[in-house]
Amino acid sequence: MTTYTYDPLDRTTSKTEKEGPASAKTTTYSYLGLSGEVLDEEVAGKRTESFQYSPWGERLSQVKVTATGGGGVVLLRLQRPHRRRTNHVGGR
Repeated sequence: MTTYTYDPLDRTTSKTEKEGPASAKTTTYSYLGLSGEVLDEEVAGKRTESFQYSPWGERLSQVKVTATGGGGVVLLRLQRPHRRRTNHVGGR
C-alpha cells in the first residue's frame, strides 16, 4: 500500500510505501517556492536527489547521492535543451 500527503498547493510532500508488516519507506519532497519544481528528495531523512533551476524555471542540474558502504557517489547531470552531459564526482 502506498500513501501520499499533499500541501495546500496540492503538491505531493511525501510518499510512504509499505513493503512488509514492519517496514515502510518514506520519500519527502521540497519545492522551489510556490512552483511545482522539486528541489530535494529525501528517503528516510537522507537526501537522495536535488535539482537546480534557471530563473525562468528550466531544470539545469540534477544531483543524485547514492550511499555505498563507507561513502557515497554523487551524480551531477547538467541538462540543456539539446545535449546532456553526465559527470561522476567523488567515489568513481
